[in-house]
Amino acid sequence: MKSDVKFVVYVKETRKWRVKVNNYVTDALPHLKGQKGTFTHKVDAEEHARNIAMAYAAHKSGDLTSVNVSENTVSGLLAKYRQTKQYKDNINADSRRDYEHYFSIACKWRVGANTSFGKMLINNVTADTVDRLQAYIEQHYTYNCSFTTMTRLRTAWFATERYGIWRTNPFIKLGLARPEARSVAWTDELTDRMIEVCDQEGYKSISTMMIICLHFAQRIGDMRALKWEHIDFDYTCPRSSEKKVAFKFRQSKTGKDMMLYATPLIKERLKLHQRANTDDFVFRNDGDKAAKGNAYLKPYSEDLLRKRFLKLRRKHGLPENLWLADFRRSAATALADAGATESMIMSSTGHVSEEVLRRVYLIKSATQAEAGAKLRGIL
Repeated sequence: MKSDVKFVVYVKETRKWRVKVNNYVTDALPHLKGQKGTFTHKVDAEEHARNIAMAYAAHKSGDLTSVNVSENTVSGLLAKYRQTKQYKDNINADSRRDYEHYFSIACKWRVGANTSFGKMLINNVTADTVDRLQAYIEQHYTYNCSFTTMTRLRTAWFATERYGIWRTNPFIKLGLARPEARSVAWTDELTDRMIEVCDQEGYKSISTMMIICLHFAQRIGDMRALKWEHIDFDYTCPRSSEKKVAFKFRQSKTGKDMMLYATPLIKERLKLHQRANTDDFVFRNDGDKAAKGNAYLKPYSEDLLRKRFLKLRRKHGLPENLWLADFRRSAATALADAGATESMIMSSTGHVSEEVLRRVYLIKSATQAEAGAKLRGIL
């Protein structure tokens, strides 16, 4: 007998479990199209497959009440949110992955012995439920994670208001204080040490990505996705007619087109990376262990890059509070220390908001204070 929900499969590339569903199922129940999804754990995927199968069985039997229950759960609300213009058109791909990460944390929370938050009926979610969810995430993750999860869920609730699937939004008036902006930066000494460690271990791609992030004040994700087509080795500067190596790419988070000139060190580092025939990515899964099997020379995934960095940081005793993402803040702060104006810094970072630049990326330093004193003539 043919199964309506085909099976749960493991996708090696993403290391996720995926539910495969026959097309006639989603044709009959369009609201299920956004609910097939991928799962970290097989048991969650199997449970989701059973729910879809039950919904279709109810549809065939004419029991429309049973079918509608899945739409009236938290997971159903989030599926509706994914179909909105606000989610599809106003949130870029990187940010959507960020949203899904926080949704996943919330939906897996066990409200009771037999119920997860994702399976709760929307109108059974009360302010007390939300308070317990917030406390759980703060205890098992971080306050920042809790704050962001709550704000993402509040957005999803408001965005689905016109569908009439909820009576009240339990995520309003939470009274959560915005987390303090992270103020960690790499020192020159620690930067040199990390680059040395990566080079010694054979991870030259990671070293070069870090150097470019530090020189250009860019996000590590944009450098990970960099392709050779984004680098013009024979660019003529329009004003001086001088030949430059120019990086031309679009920031994934903001959609802003960037053009930055390579520094001498970046030019030298690019010589360490060879163009492959398979695709156009500059930075690849290198290192001794990467030579085994098919992983060799594949571009870095976000997850693999993070794991490699954490392993190297731990192995060589570097501070645990340092992250790859901190290179962007370190670079912006170094520019300010060198006397760059906010306009100059924003030309490098790609920021369009001076407020975000000041709050998130610029660390006030003694060097900047001293420069201000010199401008006033008191030093």
